[in-house]
Amino acid sequence: MDAVVQDRDPQQRSRRRRRARVAGAILLVAAVSIVLGAAGRLYQSRTANFWQSRLVRGESVVVRFICGAGVAVDCNISVKVTYQKQDSKWCENLERSDQSEADKTHWCNANPELRTISLFGVPYSFDRFGALKNETRQVGQLFER
Repeated sequence: MDAVVQDRDPQQRSRRRRRARVAGAILLVAAVSIVLGAAGRLYQSRTANFWQSRLVRGESVVVRFICGAGVAVDCNISVKVTYQKQDSKWCENLERSDQSEADKTHWCNANPELRTISLFGVPYSFDRFGALKNETRQVGQLFER
């Protein structure tokens, strides 16, 4: 009977070592995933938003809408947007590509510092990639020209 117990002992040790190695590998992968995820979030939070900086400095951006996105502006028309701060509000200046002069109505219901713009009174949000969204649905893209 001692011989049978001794034969199982090396097998059990081998299994325990294998389990310990697998558990160690799982913990290592989990730790690396956590570190990479935290590093990614830190990088994204510190990366400047090009579009936000541009609008806050008073430089213009061009908005092109996605066809079929259900927006009020035709997708073949681009809109040049410039913001200026008046008192504590940000007000837009819009120029449509199909009109020769700037739109006379100035909406002041958005804040490019908070990554929102307003086009003809409709608020949109934008991300650091220039994706223009109405709530959660992408409806357009920001361009430099």
